[in-house]
Amino acid sequence: KRETPPPGGTAPAAATPPAPTASEGPPASPSPSVSVPPTPTTPPTTGAPSVAAPAPGPEVVDAAPAADAEHDAGSYLPAVGAGALVLLIGAAAVFAAKRRRRTE
Repeated sequence: KRETPPPGGTAPAAATPPAPTASEGPPASPSPSVSVPPTPTTPPTTGAPSVAAPAPGPEVVDAAPAADAEHDAGSYLPAVGAGALVLLIGAAAVFAAKRRRRTE
């Protein structure tokens, strides 16, 4: 079951770090020559999904799911092997045809 955010749209407050004790000393401040950009604050997250629900209607099916797959060495090796076989058969046919002409 999905949890719903509390009314008001606020998330539970994050735990604050403990304050430094006297033995730790004051926190080190950056040197004046170095400028530290302020860190951006992120809004608290809620339990709401970040992606809208799909519209009702027929489901769209990818026509070529293999096009989305990662390409690796296994994808072109069969094509190279088939091409080499075609060239070999073609060369053998030309060789046989020339040899037949010589003997006639």
